[in-house]
Amino acid sequence: MRTPPFMISRLVVINHVKDGVEIAEKERLPKVVIDCIQQHHGTSIISYFYDREKKLKNKEIVDEQTFRYPGRKPQTKEAAILMLADAVEATARSLSSPTPNHLQQMTRDIIYNRLADGQLDECNLTLREINKIVSAFSQVLVSIYHVRVKYPEETLKPAPKRIVAGGNTDK
Repeated sequence: MRTPPFMISRLVVINHVKDGVEIAEKERLPKVVIDCIQQHHGTSIISYFYDREKKLKNKEIVDEQTFRYPGRKPQTKEAAILMLADAVEATARSLSSPTPNHLQQMTRDIIYNRLADGQLDECNLTLREINKIVSAFSQVLVSIYHVRVKYPEETLKPAPKRIVAGGNTDK
């Protein structure tokens, strides 16, 4: 039986953690950085592939463990924040029309789903800190994805060259 292409893709996604650790070790990065790379997905479910398999199996039981990262859950607050930032940023980037309300709700949902899944059980983050993270991430995403004014072409002309010290012009 041939392995479906999306299952091969799942393995590639899972292996990026191992590959990242190998690169970090080769580059002799500090252990704390390597630990964060190892823990930045914890044992979370790769939902895209898990949901796809559930649809394909149509009511058959799907082994959730097959679709979880094999790493350790975050052991430090910093590793947990990295995990949450990675998940929130990746999801935000996939949105077709990110509104402030949608970004805030998405951020809250992702973070609280990680909490409910037990991904934050070993890092000592408090609920107060988690709420601050939700707020901070939401503010950052809203500022990144806010609607920008479309400038007319004529206002995008190159700036004139300036005369600088010694009589030369900017290049």
